[in-house]
Amino acid sequence: MRRYAIMLGAALIAAPMPAISQVAPAAQPGTIATARAIVSKLRIERTMDPMFQQIMPLMTANVENAMATAPKTPEFLKAKLKTEEGRKQIGDIISAEFTAAFREHYPDIAEGAAEEYRKLFSEPELKAILAFYTSPTGAKLLEALPQLQQVLSEQGRALGREAGMTAFPKIQARLAALGAPATK
Repeated sequence: MRRYAIMLGAALIAAPMPAISQVAPAAQPGTIATARAIVSKLRIERTMDPMFQQIMPLMTANVENAMATAPKTPEFLKAKLKTEEGRKQIGDIISAEFTAAFREHYPDIAEGAAEEYRKLFSEPELKAILAFYTSPTGAKLLEALPQLQQVLSEQGRALGREAGMTAFPKIQARLAALGAPATK
């Protein structure tokens, strides 16, 4: 049972968090140039790198497990996956290549973010946001965001584990009831 609770907790940790609220689009969208200036201040790689590094062990393990059971995986790789040293070597390669592939898409992510800013905020609002991020307080906030996100992420994982431990016995009971004979 503990194993299933841990797996459920891991699934909850890896799941993306839903948006808390939605911002209404601006009546007159701002310009993409101002939106891009805001996104460049955000330095999204500082947010994206830690996020991808958190999910990398799960992704790597999934690929390794798939390789270990896939009929087309060469036998020498299957043999390597059976040793701790081989699994680490293969895991390092998988992790490095996934990380590089993710980073190649950062410009696309930044452009998508800029487009969302442009749609959600008017030009005066975008300029006010940019002015704030350029101010000493805004610059300090931008510097602190990765640390704040790390703390909030750790709190979210702890909450996910706790929720999983609370919910799992109830999930088990309800799933077991699906197989119970019907009563009249």
